[in-house]
Amino acid sequence: MTQIQNFKSAGIRLILIAFLCVSLSAVYAKPPLFDTNQLYAKIELIKPGMTKYEVKSILRQPYKSAFYTNDKQEFVEELFYKSEYINYERFFITYRIILVNNKVTALLQEEDIYKDQKIEVVKKE
Repeated sequence: MTQIQNFKSAGIRLILIAFLCVSLSAVYAKPPLFDTNQLYAKIELIKPGMTKYEVKSILRQPYKSAFYTNDKQEFVEELFYKSEYINYERFFITYRIILVNNKVTALLQEEDIYKDQKIEVVKKE
């Protein structure tokens, strides 16, 4: 009987450890990146005059941001979101949302082709 009880308690411990690992990974896991179609569908919801809070509630955290003061002494923020797609070649699309005094004033898009370039280091003597 004691062998069966030891086996049951070891099994219960194993299940509890597995549950703990799964729970912790769910809590500390990074959110998935947008695929191109998801991001494009959400970008279409961004309208002029929206606040930074409204933009972030739709698109989540940007991968990069910047801020400065323009010539009119207005506070300007830029939020950057990136996605990629493959259509014969691999492309990266960067969406740049510009906010002036916490209101969306522009949405810009830049497209770059992925280039698999090799860097050669030459030692000069």
